[in-house]
Amino acid sequence: MESQMEGPEIIAGWGAGYSEIIKENKLFEHYYQELKIVPEGEFEQFMEAMREPLPATIRITGYKR
Repeated sequence: MESQMEGPEIIAGWGAGYSEIIKENKLFEHYYQELKIVPEGEFEQFMEAMREPLPATIRITGYKR
């Protein structure tokens, strides 16, 4: 019997990781530039802030019977 640590599943599984996410979208940038809600001189700073990852939160609640 094959153990869980052998075989192709482990190669393509959690240990393989994820490819880098490209945080660039020209249509998104164009949309916000056309809205003119961000001053022209601050647009690049706005886009840098938008590329920052958001924090992740996990909530575990109790269960009563």
